[in-house]
Amino acid sequence: MDWTKGFQFIPSDRDGLWLEERVEDLRQEKTVTSPQRTQEEIDKLTLDEHLSPIDRSIVLVKGQPLQQACALSSLPELFKKHQKDCLYRVLPLICDMLPTAPEVVQCHAAASFETILRSDSIQPHHLVSSLLPTLLKQIQSKEEDVSNLWLEAGMTAINNLPRDVVRREFLPLVKTMSKMALEVHARTAACQFLGALADKFEPFWTRKELWPLVHSLSQDVDHGVRREITRQLAILARTFGQEQTKSCILPEITQLLEDEEYSVRKQAMETYVDVFQFLDLQTLKSEILPKFKSICHTTFDKKDQMLPVVSHILGKGVHLLQDVLSSEERLWCLEFYNKLCTMDSTSSTSDDSTISLTMELSSFDIDSRRWCAFNSPCMVLFSGKEHYTEYIYPCICGLASDPSPLVRRQLCFGFHEIVNTIQSHPQRVGLKLATIYQQLLRDTHEEVIEGLLEHLEITLNCFGCIAKLSPDTKQPGLSDFIGPLLSCEKLLSAATQWRYHEMLLEKMAELHKVLTDDQIKNKFVPLMLRYLSGHAALPVKMAAATTLLKYLRNMRKLEYREHICFRIATDCGKAKSYKTRVLFLDICNNIHETFSRCFFKQYFLDTLLQLVSDPIVNIRTKCYAMLPKMKQSLKLPQDHTLLQRLESAVRLAISKEMDVEASISLRETVAQLDDIKVSLDTYSRHTFFESDIIDQQKETEEKELWAELPSNQPTAKPSQLSLRRLESEDKLRSASMPRLHQIDKASSKKLSTKASPTLKKKGSHGNMATPGGSPQSLKSMQTKSSPTSNRGTSPLLSTKSTATNGLSISGEGSPHYVQRTSSGTNLSSKASRTPTKTIVTKSQRVSAGQKLSSSRSKDCVHLSVVPKGKPPQLSRQHKT
Repeated sequence: MDWTKGFQFIPSDRDGLWLEERVEDLRQEKTVTSPQRTQEEIDKLTLDEHLSPIDRSIVLVKGQPLQQACALSSLPELFKKHQKDCLYRVLPLICDMLPTAPEVVQCHAAASFETILRSDSIQPHHLVSSLLPTLLKQIQSKEEDVSNLWLEAGMTAINNLPRDVVRREFLPLVKTMSKMALEVHARTAACQFLGALADKFEPFWTRKELWPLVHSLSQDVDHGVRREITRQLAILARTFGQEQTKSCILPEITQLLEDEEYSVRKQAMETYVDVFQFLDLQTLKSEILPKFKSICHTTFDKKDQMLPVVSHILGKGVHLLQDVLSSEERLWCLEFYNKLCTMDSTSSTSDDSTISLTMELSSFDIDSRRWCAFNSPCMVLFSGKEHYTEYIYPCICGLASDPSPLVRRQLCFGFHEIVNTIQSHPQRVGLKLATIYQQLLRDTHEEVIEGLLEHLEITLNCFGCIAKLSPDTKQPGLSDFIGPLLSCEKLLSAATQWRYHEMLLEKMAELHKVLTDDQIKNKFVPLMLRYLSGHAALPVKMAAATTLLKYLRNMRKLEYREHICFRIATDCGKAKSYKTRVLFLDICNNIHETFSRCFFKQYFLDTLLQLVSDPIVNIRTKCYAMLPKMKQSLKLPQDHTLLQRLESAVRLAISKEMDVEASISLRETVAQLDDIKVSLDTYSRHTFFESDIIDQQKETEEKELWAELPSNQPTAKPSQLSLRRLESEDKLRSASMPRLHQIDKASSKKLSTKASPTLKKKGSHGNMATPGGSPQSLKSMQTKSSPTSNRGTSPLLSTKSTATNGLSISGEGSPHYVQRTSSGTNLSSKASRTPTKTIVTKSQRVSAGQKLSSSRSKDCVHLSVVPKGKPPQLSRQHKT
């Protein structure tokens, strides 16, 4: 019964008084009572700030355990900088302190010693004389915890020290620790040292010096020692080779397979399969394969603890034995795998929610099926096209509908490998497997869904390739997966594990590769928009925003893109919740980094400028920090109106900002805006910054992604919003053009007639070259001019053009020349000495009497001002 249903708390006056009393108690200052420290204790924990690193370490080593641990943590860095002083002054104190040090200090000391042994900055003889004796002494400690802490450092020393040092120092140690009279942890450590030594030395020395110790430890009275030495037999087999592995190691493993302890038999079975790769084919065919089949039969009949072990190693075993298997033996392996998958899978009738994971792990049958699901990708590869449908496909169907969530979860973790393997199979096989995948997506357990999420995009891409190859597919995309994906998302959105939900939304970003624009816009775009403005965890909202922007970038229809941009600007930028508006600023940052500047200015800049006057201080402060990026993305003359809006918004913020921290941020922003130079978008511009090149690449990518659809698909017609925006941009562009000075026909004609003979003599016919390579007259250049005036802008946010944009203009009224340089030849001609009113190029208005030089490279022509009397020079232009 739900006791909270219909219950409503109505506070009374008494409750209100009680609450006020509690709040008043919290407001009162509480006296913190702590034990008093004596002056002697304070002096022990006090250090002089002017001590050198060596002296400081010495004081810490002699101090409290916490200080000793601090000194040991900084020991590797101290060795690099002060190696000599550290060896002779600090290290002896550490060696004297370690035998009686607590476990925390021992842990830091072992980690520091291991780091020093791995580094190459210390010579080996210093390690042998200083560190190694202490290391070997600590390994032989009678305390198990201390010995285990130093064991990893000893393994590192064996791998990094020279062979003669290892042979001289560690071999006697291993022989001593292998004696039966020592503790169990010492003999277990000896087993690990034997594996490390066998991997370092040659087979003959290993067979002579180490094998007697291995044989002795494999018959130890403690099962932990026998299990550890069984694990090291695979390393010994890699060192011994085929003959000695067959004669020495294989009989030892066979004996350990019959050990009375389950843990030893389990480890022996795993080592037995690992040794297959070190044996020749004849041995595998005559000895290993019959023994392997016998173990499988016996274990399956007994159904004891070894059954999950056999299910675990079956995939690896058949993979290593496939070169010696006949057709009948291959079929036997597939049939045995089928028996393991279907073993008692229908006996459990209880509800999934009532099954305890701990109880399932204790069941041999369920654990065996779980390992069968683990081996399913290997068995799919082993079966091939011939036997997949008959033997493996029924197993996958059974495992996907297994009553245990553990089995289904394990199958999900390897499902992407199964789908990737069957791409070479007939298409109907992949389509059948897609039905199983949809079934798993509709599972009601979060743990099962977790197995699918990790490789969701890989699996869907594989299914997309299969669907494209299939002649039965009526439309591009995988429409059958939409329903299961939405049901999976609904399950995870209602669950308590929001990380699974975040992962699913992130993986949904790749759906544009397998679904059409209509499917994404109708099914998944509303879902992402709902999470942006709804109640969800912040990581979930960020994942939904990232996925939505991925859809926006890869959506080819213009009306769909405009719809998404409008919803983001309206639902987030103009939302009532301040958290949603803060999220909009984060989305704007992402858009500015992902999309081109033109796209951002077209759809989101207006909404962003409105947030400059937001009532929330945090939003205003965050918006101020974004304004310099916005100004850098503007270009004149097309963004003249946006620049005026930005300046107006900043002036309004300066006059109304009352918060102290926001005012500081605003002043910093104004200083940055004043230093930013707005570039002129002219044909004569020949300096491009790295950000401009990246933006051009983004625009090119967007044009390729948003190219027109094929003729068999309906193209998106330009919406009324886009047509209205284009008309307004044309009006703004025409209104922003400056009024040109009227040049009378006589003066222009006089200028052209005086300049034409010389130019005609050089073959220019009175025309100037344009960046496109075609000649253009001065009169035509007048009509195609662009404004550069900064009238109407505030002095604080003045628009500064770079020195490379347009032309550099000298003083008006001075005599000028028109010069053209092409292909390394200077062509100069004397123009009219009479100054004219104005000569207008595309980038700037040039006063009369100026001398122009144009240096033409392979790609463009550069116009620059040359003072009178100086010879013109050919300017160099590098390709960007």
